[in-house]
Amino acid sequence: MRTSSFALGLFAAFLLAFVAVQVQLAAASPTDRDRDFSDSVKDTFHDELRKIHGQECITDDECSVLSYCRQTDSGSTCFVSWWVILAAVVLVVFFVAACCACICCPCCCLYACCDSLCCC
Repeated sequence: MRTSSFALGLFAAFLLAFVAVQVQLAAASPTDRDRDFSDSVKDTFHDELRKIHGQECITDDECSVLSYCRQTDSGSTCFVSWWVILAAVVLVVFFVAACCACICCPCCCLYACCDSLCCC
């Protein structure tokens, strides 16, 4: 009799755990409202990217602050300004220089890691 009550209790515990997991999954699934918000964010993001590069324009006011309206034979589109490209290149150069300095300086934690890999 004791074994059957233990088995019944174990079954009830597993059933309760199963129901709890199902409730958790049902509560965590995205709703239509969440999906609509996600689509709205994606659309806004793509619209802003097109204002930076690729949107058809007539004046610079139709483009982002980071771009200008470039006139070509086939029409005019928003194009990234030279200073934005220069700033991106400078940031990349500083990042690469910082990594190289960190690898080559013995006071940095990456130095010991790279030193053990190179063994030179």
